[in-house]
Amino acid sequence: MARALPASEREAALFAALSEAALVIGGWRTAGARPANHPRRRMRGAAELLARHAPMGLAASLRDAMASPRLLVEALTVTDLDGGPTLVGVARARELATSVALPHASAMALVAGDRESRALAERRFRDMPALEENTITREARRLLGRSA
Repeated sequence: MARALPASEREAALFAALSEAALVIGGWRTAGARPANHPRRRMRGAAELLARHAPMGLAASLRDAMASPRLLVEALTVTDLDGGPTLVGVARARELATSVALPHASAMALVAGDRESRALAERRFRDMPALEENTITREARRLLGRSA
């Protein structure tokens, strides 16, 4: 049976687990991937992000960051402390905020019956800058018969 770690041990445990996962990537297709998009870097970014928010919990930490779109994006951005390229850059942080954090916050508020928090999450969603086009959004636009 799993047990919760004391808060003082969570950060190190999260980082160790995700770092270990990054080492066993062997079967992932990485040929042609840009170095900044390599799965090891993505896993390291996830580990750093989760470790940073572990003391308070990711959802609670991001709820506090919903005071503004800028704060939310900053909370999801991860720089490489070793001086390499950013692990989770601003564009990816915006995608995470828009596609994951804000919908999650809205859904959790709906389940809890917290109208104020749900309204805040939905306001922040509307306040977020438009995301960059990608193959999925271009294909959806094509399928819906909408021009770019």
